[in-house]
Order: sequence, then structure tokens, then C-alpha cells
Amino acid sequence: MPTKHSRIAEVMAHVRQQIAARQLLPASRLLSVRAQAQALGYSVSTVVEAYERLVAEGLLLSKPGAGFFVAGPVAPLALAQLGRPLDR
Repeated sequence: MPTKHSRIAEVMAHVRQQIAARQLLPASRLLSVRAQAQALGYSVSTVVEAYERLVAEGLLLSKPGAGFFVAGPVAPLALAQLGRPLDR
């Protein structure tokens, strides 16, 4: 059975994956804590802790009364977009 800590990590990984896949873009609102808990089959407190940790990392923004939103710029589609091209 997964521990509480690993469940939090799973929720965090799920949100990171959605951002990396561009399913969630900057300023996008995440599912509510209750809806995310129901969708993933975890407790509300697990999702709250995961969201708060992602806020502490700067990946999400918390707007009291409005929810949680994706922070920061859009992630590049490919590693080639991260820097200048290399000469061969």
C-alpha cells in the first residue's frame, strides 16, 4: 500500500506531467482540490499538500477563493528550443 508521502509525490508528478505535456498552460486553473482528489482516488488533504508543495517550488500559484493556477512561462516543446543550435 502506498504511503502518504508517495501519494503526495504521485499527485505532484501528475500535475508536472500535465504541465510538461501542455495540457495545463501558464495561468490555467487546476482542478479544484476536491475534484482532483476524487479523480485520483486520494484524500483531499493529500491533494492540498501536493498543491502547496508545488506552490512552494514556484510551479503553481495559489489564489485564495479562486484556486490554484500554473505559474511561469510555457515549457519548450523540444530540447532544441532550449538553446542555440550546435555546429556539427
